[in-house]
Amino acid sequence: MSSLDLQKAIVTLLDGVLSCPVYDDVPDDAQYPYVVVDADLVSNSRALDQYRETVMVYLSIWSDYAGRKEVKQIADTIRTATENTCPAMDSGVCENLRFERVTTSKDVDGTTYTGRVTLRAIIRP
Repeated sequence: MSSLDLQKAIVTLLDGVLSCPVYDDVPDDAQYPYVVVDADLVSNSRALDQYRETVMVYLSIWSDYAGRKEVKQIADTIRTATENTCPAMDSGVCENLRFERVTTSKDVDGTTYTGRVTLRAIIRP
């Protein structure tokens, strides 16, 4: 399950650089800000007769700070930490991890701000 191993590697990497927790399943008593691993999309990326996978990892940032400042700071830290790096995986090899994009917005509740970060990885299972 290389995409799960990649998720673990990304969470470990981000836990080391962020000042807020990273969750797969947000606890009921979670305090803002935090980052959530929302989803991933795995595609076949065969190259030169060697099987690889392209994995798009989608993260959400949640903050109750007034305005987008905190969300943008967290997104920038994620960008810096993940740009063209190869975090160690328990199984398989991450050949490349890079930051693709970020969007920020005010949540429909009118007080919470969110950010959506997309990471792209190439892994060899």
